[in-house]
Amino acid sequence: MANLKLSQLPAAAPLAGAELVPIVQGGQTKATTLTAIANMRKGTWQNATLEAPWVAFGDPFAAPSFRNDGSRVYLRGLIKGGAGGSTAFRLPANMRPPMRLLFSCISDRSEPTRIDVTAAGDVIVVQPLSGTVQWLSLDGVAYCVD
Repeated sequence: MANLKLSQLPAAAPLAGAELVPIVQGGQTKATTLTAIANMRKGTWQNATLEAPWVAFGDPFAAPSFRNDGSRVYLRGLIKGGAGGSTAFRLPANMRPPMRLLFSCISDRSEPTRIDVTAAGDVIVVQPLSGTVQWLSLDGVAYCVD
């Protein structure tokens, strides 16, 4: 077949089942499917386990959650009931930034609202410094986890 033109090669049969692709992960070769690779880049939303007194705001807003698309972590949802200086939830190890990151967020408060994400995975509402937050949006918080 080495001397055949591309147009002279026989037609390939349709694929049946999953098309396996070899990948190297952690120094080992593993088999996966193209669908699994495509889904790895999307990441699935995981619900956050909130620490008291923080609770989900509820319908019609997204539940507090996070996802990792392979290189970036995204947060979303609306929380309420806590105050500045408290941890809202903790992220799993594969979603933690290498250093503490600061984000400006929107909330019901007139003063600035800040969320920090620590290298330990704590999502801390740093500001406002006093009073109970009636709602705080996690939407728009995103960072790299290279």
